[in-house]
Amino acid sequence: MDEVYDQALSRLSKQDTDAEVRACAEDCIGDLWIAAPEIVKTKGLKEWEFICRPSGKTEGAVKVVTKVAKEAPVGDDWANGCVQRLINLLQKSGRAGKAEVFGALEVLLKSYSAGVPPSLPSALVPVIRPYITTADISLLAQGLTILSILLELSPSTTFQQVESDLLNSMHLVPNLVIASEKAPKTENSPANVARCIAQVVKNSQGVAAGVIAEYSKNIKSSSKAKPSLVILSLLIVGELGRFIDMSNQKEVFNNSIEHFASDQEEIRSAAAFAAGNIAIGNLQQFLPAIVKMVETDPKKRFLALHAAKELEGVADFLWTPLFANSQNAEEATRNVAAACLGKLATTQPSKYLPQLHAKIRDTSPATRATVVSAIRYTFADASQSYDELLSPLLVDFLSLMVDDDLTVRRLAISSLNSAARTKPHLVRDHLKSLLPNLYKETDVNPDLVRTVQMGPWTHKVDDGLETRKTAYETMYTLLDTCLAKLDLHVFLSRVLPGLSDDSDEIKVISHMMLFRLSQVAPTAVSQRLDEATPQLEKTMKGATVTKDTVKQDLERAAELQRSALRAIAALSKVGAGVSPKFDAFVEEIRKSQTWGTEFKELTA
Repeated sequence: MDEVYDQALSRLSKQDTDAEVRACAEDCIGDLWIAAPEIVKTKGLKEWEFICRPSGKTEGAVKVVTKVAKEAPVGDDWANGCVQRLINLLQKSGRAGKAEVFGALEVLLKSYSAGVPPSLPSALVPVIRPYITTADISLLAQGLTILSILLELSPSTTFQQVESDLLNSMHLVPNLVIASEKAPKTENSPANVARCIAQVVKNSQGVAAGVIAEYSKNIKSSSKAKPSLVILSLLIVGELGRFIDMSNQKEVFNNSIEHFASDQEEIRSAAAFAAGNIAIGNLQQFLPAIVKMVETDPKKRFLALHAAKELEGVADFLWTPLFANSQNAEEATRNVAAACLGKLATTQPSKYLPQLHAKIRDTSPATRATVVSAIRYTFADASQSYDELLSPLLVDFLSLMVDDDLTVRRLAISSLNSAARTKPHLVRDHLKSLLPNLYKETDVNPDLVRTVQMGPWTHKVDDGLETRKTAYETMYTLLDTCLAKLDLHVFLSRVLPGLSDDSDEIKVISHMMLFRLSQVAPTAVSQRLDEATPQLEKTMKGATVTKDTVKQDLERAAELQRSALRAIAALSKVGAGVSPKFDAFVEEIRKSQTWGTEFKELTA
């Protein structure tokens, strides 16, 4: 051990030692301190004078100091010396290596056996002060971590340094609100501000009553507060309601409910959030009011359901009234009820998934639609905690893709899309039976196309469009998550008709699938270029201009052409020489005055 130490020290003490050799010597000293501290302690710590030298590269030294501070009991004097050297590094300009320095400081501060020296906070806090800025978020977080450690280990001396200058804690909550009010609308996030304020209050319960009183006055019916402050105040009392019992301030809950009638959607949404979260703080007091609104108040039912979405742990109270609302004629209300049911099902899947499954053959289309929508929301949780329960039921739920009701079919396809995106392992083995039903919904059903008279004009309305679009979106998802289980010949046979669909949105999805197929299945897609070319040519010719053509029509046509152009550019990279028809078309695009330059950029 002594020989190893002496050799390492010899390398460290020489100015002309190679950088790589020096790094190895530093690591060696660190390992000796960890493996044989009783031997190295007798050497007088002189090795650290060379490791922590003021000149040259410091990354290796900081790394070794961090490692030894974590694993070896060197002593407080050593820790103090290292901290002083790290302070010097923080005072140097530039960001390089600062993150590692903060990491070393954190370890060293926690390593003091006799406590932080009284003089250290006054030396360290001013050095950290320049890093308490949003200019570099990662260093800001590390700087705040060091301050919190100092406050914990040496509160009396540290607080004097940070209270007035850095944290200004007495004004933290109002300052957050002022910053939110001043921020441009595009940069403002009142929900995040409310969460920050809630955390401040949660850690300083003494200010809770004052904060509730201050912001609850903004939601009174007599308040003259501007809408943005009303929204923020509702979000704040909602966040606080999650951990504070407001049964002694019932007017806060009641005032939140009154805002259900607001003309502004953002205020109504914030009010529902507030009511639901206040109920969490005292379920016995506030939950019955929410359940009653769900059951008996048609005007407030929609927002009451939104409030119920916050109440994950009270499924028994809400399950029955939520299902009762599946008969509601308003699809928006049914959708919120379904979202609540899906969310509640994930809290007790063994109890509620079978109950959902039992209703998939209900005689009411509205109930079946609610069930399949609720299942879709269970896929939002990507964890596999209840997959074993869901897996044997999944095919039955998705069998509603062949339901007689168009809405139920669309929602079932949407559920397959969600499952394929977040839980593809559950659907891959069942695609052989599911895909024929999915592909069927990509066909235009003439029975769903009707003619509507609008003044002197007639207009065709395709009631099956949304279902067909959802089917194409699902195909695109499957291409990403279940490629190995797809018969690409059959798959392409459904993609190609999308190129000529009357819907521009479906054309765009088909272009996206061709682009993706050119990357993941170039051979398969190149074999179908002859079939794809005519429709791509038609799209690239653009809209026919008539006297009734407006600017928006031309803009939509141009966007559709750009979508097709991206697909053509991708296909040209994998299909050259396979289809003379396609090659001639590509050459025509390449020479086009309108699209030639953009095409060359895409293929560069």
